[in-house]
Amino acid sequence: MALTLRLERDHGRLAIHNRMVPVARLVFGVPLLAGGALFLSGVVTAIVEGARTGGADAAIAAALQAWLSALFAAMLLPLGWWLSFGRRFIVIDPQGPTIVEVFDWRVGRKEVRRPSSHFRAVRVAAEPLNDEPNRSNDAGAPVYCQQIRLLAKAPGVQPSFEIGVLELEARQDAITAAGQVASALGLPLEVAEPDARLRSPEREMNDADDLPPPDDDAEDMERPTAPSP
Repeated sequence: MALTLRLERDHGRLAIHNRMVPVARLVFGVPLLAGGALFLSGVVTAIVEGARTGGADAAIAAALQAWLSALFAAMLLPLGWWLSFGRRFIVIDPQGPTIVEVFDWRVGRKEVRRPSSHFRAVRVAAEPLNDEPNRSNDAGAPVYCQQIRLLAKAPGVQPSFEIGVLELEARQDAITAAGQVASALGLPLEVAEPDARLRSPEREMNDADDLPPPDDDAEDMERPTAPSP
């Protein structure tokens, strides 16, 4: 696992690029993209060859005959493109201030905005990587990293937000980056102890909900009884 975190300032905005080496995405994305291109090439070749030999009617017939290849091309090309070239980064906009989550697909993009007023602090702590609330406890030994996270004021209403991750050994780099984020948002910075191993607030709430209810009979047995006169 190789994690890098790059912060850039542009016209007062702070851009945060957190990058993992996308080996798995490329392993799946490139073959899907190549397969989709191959199917599309077959469709185009059939249409061009039909038009060359039989005119417009033959081209239409060739296109209809190649509908299955066109369907596979329509499914594989967007998925392969997203896996191979898609990226996500975060921008801290001083207007508000606001956290802008950007999903960029090179030929299109989507932005999700979150007001900083929904959060109370920026936290740096060693947390498991990909610590989703619904992740099973039996999923294997967790891989810890230095997580930079925005803590929500009302965790049950607004979830926390992950700013970025770094290698577990890069604690000081994570603290420095988190300090810049906290300064840009006007929020306090919280740094966990070096040996602490924390979980996301959502995972902690989920684990608390999974605890069994208290046993009333056991409580009655443990409750001392007054001696009889």
